[in-house]
Amino acid sequence: MNRRSFLTKMFATAAVAAVAPTSLVYAAPKAYTGDFLLNLQANGGWDVTSYCDPKENVAGEKKINYWANNDKIQRVGGISYAPFANNDWFFQKYYKHMLVINGVDAQTNSHETGVLHNVTGRNAVGAPNLTALFAAAKAPNAPMSYMSMGGYNDTAGLVSLTRIQGTAQLFQLANPDFNHGGYRTSSSLERIRALRLKRLERGLSRTDLMGRERATMEAHKKALEGQALLRTVSDLNVDPHNNSSDVDAALYAFKTGIACAADAQLPGDLDTHGDHDNRHRNGLTELNERVDRIWTKAEELGIAHRLTVVLTSDFGRTPHYNDTEGKDHWPIGSTIVMRKNASWANRTVGATDGGHNALRVNPNSLERDDNNGTIIYPKHVHKALQRQLGIESFAQSVGYGINAENFNFFG
Repeated sequence: MNRRSFLTKMFATAAVAAVAPTSLVYAAPKAYTGDFLLNLQANGGWDVTSYCDPKENVAGEKKINYWANNDKIQRVGGISYAPFANNDWFFQKYYKHMLVINGVDAQTNSHETGVLHNVTGRNAVGAPNLTALFAAAKAPNAPMSYMSMGGYNDTAGLVSLTRIQGTAQLFQLANPDFNHGGYRTSSSLERIRALRLKRLERGLSRTDLMGRERATMEAHKKALEGQALLRTVSDLNVDPHNNSSDVDAALYAFKTGIACAADAQLPGDLDTHGDHDNRHRNGLTELNERVDRIWTKAEELGIAHRLTVVLTSDFGRTPHYNDTEGKDHWPIGSTIVMRKNASWANRTVGATDGGHNALRVNPNSLERDDNNGTIIYPKHVHKALQRQLGIESFAQSVGYGINAENFNFFG
């Protein structure tokens, strides 16, 4: 065989190998068995001086809170709270599972930037929020790894996003009706599904697919392979006609192992530029009831010991009332992290003065340190959360680690 014939035969063999079917990237997903993360965003900017960073009035100064005319700051364990709305019931019930980080400076009075900063640790667009980062690190191939029920939900392309609004929608996704009236038998439906899958596999074996086409088809195959796992939602006796709370849907998905992370947003609006006390009383009451429902349902489902809940908002509110008895935007707020019986819970860290200005804190001792300390920013909270949640190395590997001082929030 001369050189020309040898090369011709070699390239022909390579061409045959190139068009031969190859093994597919996605394997059938397994039920997720690790920890869960649920982020609850209090929409509009909460007044933490009437919540977890309570302030009393100072004689001769503008009033910070009307509740302070007749009441004092309350304390249970290592948590201080305001005697406002239904706070007494809430904090008395959950203080042992709660870490309060006060004096977090969002560095903005803009709603969009405040939300962005508090859920990503950055004040520039493009980074994933903490929930998406957690899902990408822990269960990227789960059928609904990251579920969003509202709020900021940028994934930076690291993980697929499932938007869902309640348990009825979850049931419909888990049990799609392809029968259209019941004129096909179950065996016929299974044959149809098998043929669809074979057709998809043939498509994926093609070598002329563009990148986006292949990614879409692979995602479709992953979704089909996850259907069996999705159908386990039915085992929880979810009423398909009762569209209960969005957080219920997230917790059912956690229980069955089809998801590991979710966002939810408080339906009300805490942006109380007018009639602050009445509107905030309703908003904080709803927030507390929502969090209570999360933990009550998690206990019922037997997953409370695997759940971390993070509460954030856009920012805080001014430490005084305006001319319409409202409170305006204020960059200083708080973050609350909850975990059942955590060693780092039942504590308050961070500091603000009597006028709700952020104070410098020593990252190691967490004590006020006006000389060598630093103001707490969302980046410090997120850096600590990444480490506590076990995703710091992953975040760094995908370019979303955080360059900031290490605050010892979690002990």
